[in-house]
Amino acid sequence: MAGSRERLGQAGFTILDTLVTLSLIGILIWVVIPRYERVAVEAQKVALKTELGGIRMSLQWYQIRNGKHPADLRDLLKEKYLAPTQEAGKEKKIFEQAYLETRSLDAEGYILDPFGIRLGYDPKTGRVWSRTKGYEVW
Repeated sequence: MAGSRERLGQAGFTILDTLVTLSLIGILIWVVIPRYERVAVEAQKVALKTELGGIRMSLQWYQIRNGKHPADLRDLLKEKYLAPTQEAGKEKKIFEQAYLETRSLDAEGYILDPFGIRLGYDPKTGRVWSRTKGYEVW
């Protein structure tokens, strides 16, 4: 009979084992999730800076080629321009490209920032900005 008790005790987890395991999992979650959220927000900030820089360059290119700012940011996605290329020892080729490559868009085709908020744009000045709270001045 004593031998069967030993086998039963070794066969499963005790309540103490389960509580310790759940406590460790809880501590890991408590430590890891806030760090993940901070890293995700930092990545979104970097993406926002990069995207705003690219859009601003596209706006400048559009203004140089057309003598005016586009009426809408969506024009940068739709309108294309022709540009020659120069390859060493080869003849020039012409390619067609949109002023801005596809970004995250909402249902109406407006460009979204990395936080999922529609970008602001002033066609009179060509100024583009994020409407996400805290990043409006970027």
